[in-house]
Amino acid sequence: MYLLNTFVGCEGFLNMSIPGEIPFLLSTLFRLIQIAVPVVLIFMGTLDLFKAITQGKEDDIKKGQAIFMKRLIAAILVFLVVSIVQVVFSLLGNANASNKGIMGCANCLITNSSSCYKK
Repeated sequence: MYLLNTFVGCEGFLNMSIPGEIPFLLSTLFRLIQIAVPVVLIFMGTLDLFKAITQGKEDDIKKGQAIFMKRLIAAILVFLVVSIVQVVFSLLGNANASNKGIMGCANCLITNSSSCYKK
């Protein structure tokens, strides 16, 4: 899907073409955010909860559980927000005939769809 000397066509939006490396990097960045941020948040929450449990104080354990739940919810939201943005742009970009216009161009940048590339 990712080749050198390929371009993402954004016809109808300033009649410009974007080098193929940019959508590849952006979609990789979105995928990294979608996976790494929830993993880090869950790991940090687990570490806080573990510290609270090892201290053995009831108040600290309750605070640790509350923090863990907040981080778990934040991790789920980060994962879902990135997924929702990709789905919305994919649907709006596909509704736009042959990826023309600003929504088609945004769809190509976010989802790195193979239908966007041209030589």
